[in-house]
Amino acid sequence: MVKTIVHYPSSDTTKISLLLQELRDSGYEICLFGMGNYAKNRLAYLQEDCLEKVNFLCDNDSKKWNTELNGIKCISIAELENKKNSVVCVVFEQAYHIEIKKQLVKMGVAHLVSISTFSGSNNTKSAETSNIIKSVFLASYVQKINGKTFSKYRGINKGKEVVIVGTGPTLDEYVPVKNAVHIGVNTAIYFKKIKLKYYFVQDDYCRNYLNDIIKYPCEKFFAARDIKNAHYHIAQELQEILLNNGLKKYIISDIPNLDFVLDISVEPLSSFSSTIFAAAQFALWTMPKKIYLVGCDVTATGHYSKQTFNINTDSMMNAIYEDWLNFKKFTSINYPETEIISINPIRLRGVFSKDIYTKSFLEKYPDIQQ
Repeated sequence: MVKTIVHYPSSDTTKISLLLQELRDSGYEICLFGMGNYAKNRLAYLQEDCLEKVNFLCDNDSKKWNTELNGIKCISIAELENKKNSVVCVVFEQAYHIEIKKQLVKMGVAHLVSISTFSGSNNTKSAETSNIIKSVFLASYVQKINGKTFSKYRGINKGKEVVIVGTGPTLDEYVPVKNAVHIGVNTAIYFKKIKLKYYFVQDDYCRNYLNDIIKYPCEKFFAARDIKNAHYHIAQELQEILLNNGLKKYIISDIPNLDFVLDISVEPLSSFSSTIFAAAQFALWTMPKKIYLVGCDVTATGHYSKQTFNINTDSMMNAIYEDWLNFKKFTSINYPETEIISINPIRLRGVFSKDIYTKSFLEKYPDIQQ
């Protein structure tokens, strides 16, 4: 079984080199999987000291076997399978990367390193080798949990419209998108204008409305951090209650990571400043044609219907705003066919492809100009 899948921005070439060297020192061979045009272009992102640590290449195209690229030989799939217990496969994220990862997971290679062209923030603390090596021992657990929870939802909303429902004050002015799939978080279960299809929670504060979460009729998910972390986002005894009442568990990263995750069935969802980004990563995973954002105000002005379940701060909202900007970058690279539309945006005004305002919103917020 694959022990880990590590998501890595290609800009961190020095740390990628350190990781590959550490793995080679541990007795592994390094295989760069894929010799298509995309992979050839992406090789330019890797410095020479990274490439010199690659032992061989591999590709599904038999015409490429026994050829060379940059002086590195391409071996066959059968040869790779013979080496699987001692190989680390490096995969560039591109159109078919999820299928490739699943192929390698099924084959049972020792480790996968996933390299993305999306670099997110300049904060690279998550790329420290010590943290990556730590994740090696957690990933088989993550794959077991997230695979069971998310695999069946891949592409389930193709051709459909999805609404991600936040709990900002502007949710009160939302006019439901007809026939859309609604994905809500936290106290969105109390919004009476819609029926949620999916629901996410990853804050221990949910114990304050636990019975209402359990009773709400939709598909529900809750988060736990990496298994070796003594501090769970949701306390262990509360996790047991949620599991016993039909909620599905997923793992979020214990390592601060500002990169979004492409394959949520085998990787921990990235840990961000809000549950809304778990819903956003899930929404992309289902591959809809449009995603609407509603109640995503990114302001410290409270919640819809004047709810006071928790308190937001300006610094928290600044972090969430940066996360949305990274979400835009990630989506434009990896899901260019999915249109993102903001409904009644305040701070996110002008960020995504289109802004839509309702009549009641414009009456309530006359300073907002369309």
